[in-house]
Order: sequence, then structure tokens, then C-alpha cells
Amino acid sequence: MKGNRSEKVLVIGYGSMGKRHVRNLLDLGVTPYVITRHPDDIGAVFCEDIYPCKGIPIRHCIISSITGRHLDDLRKCVRFLKDIKNILIEKPLEATCKKAKEIERLARARNLDIRVAYNLRFLRVFEK
Repeated sequence: MKGNRSEKVLVIGYGSMGKRHVRNLLDLGVTPYVITRHPDDIGAVFCEDIYPCKGIPIRHCIISSITGRHLDDLRKCVRFLKDIKNILIEKPLEATCKKAKEIERLARARNLDIRVAYNLRFLRVFEK
């Protein structure tokens, strides 16, 4: 099933995981807005910073930047994207417990649904 081309998802970070998320979003028919300094011609909208996305109705974000920047990137989302509601953060959540607790505090304050991408948790070996 194809997605709604008018749906917009912000992807922060364009390393291997960010590229995978962007390809998947494009396959679903969703418009990815990608924050990176290394754009390519894959068909997404590329920006070097989040500020140009201000005013665009973006409700979903994938944070796939380096771990030590996850909290800062979340803060930018909260500051510039008034419609943001759903955020997927690549593992690990943050580099320190203190920063992870700040992410939790921001999520509660803004009523954000934040999830952590960690597919290995679905492996049967971890059920044992």
C-alpha cells in the first residue's frame, strides 16, 4: 500500500541508517525531508539545518544522527516543528542516562510519542 505523498517525515542524519529510512519512506510514497550536509539525488528534500523546515506541517521525525546529538536534535524538533508528534530515535537513545532522562522529560512535556529503533529485540534468542 502506498502512502500519502503529501505526508512529510523529517529524517535527521543521513548515514547508513538515515539512508535506509529515506529509501523506505520513498518506497512508501512519503516525502522525506532530510537534514544533512551530504545530499544526493535520491528524490528527497535536503536541507543543511532544521530551520528551513519551520512552518512545514511535519508530524513525524526519525533521528538517526550520531548518538551524542540525539537530545540536541530532539530539542530542535520541539523548537522549530510545532506539529511534531511522533519521533523514532535510532539506538542507543543517548550517550548518557542524564540526557536520556531529558528526552523523557521533553516527551512528557510536549506529549510526544518517542520510540527507539532496536530491531534485535525481536530476535527469538532474546526471548529466552
